[in-house]
Amino acid sequence: MRIEDKVRLGYESLARLDKQKELEKKDRDSVQLKKQDRVEISRAKKEVDTLKIKLKNASDVRIEKVKNIKEQIESGTYDISGKKVAEKIVNLAIDNLF
Repeated sequence: MRIEDKVRLGYESLARLDKQKELEKKDRDSVQLKKQDRVEISRAKKEVDTLKIKLKNASDVRIEKVKNIKEQIESGTYDISGKKVAEKIVNLAIDNLF
């Protein structure tokens, strides 16, 4: 066997090793991404469950509120306070930050 052949075989072996390492890295990265997806999905499920509970509890309060406002509008006693509206907007914005 000639030296050139040995050198060529050496380069081919190195190229195969590099390709194998690259494939192994892609496999590890793929597994890592799958693990991260699972974490995100369970976190999202917890948030959805929490929101469902909040909506369930809030629905009774909102119905009463709407009923009261309708009665006030019909009787002509409903008064819109700009200050109260602004306070609600600011409080909601602050709540959404945290």
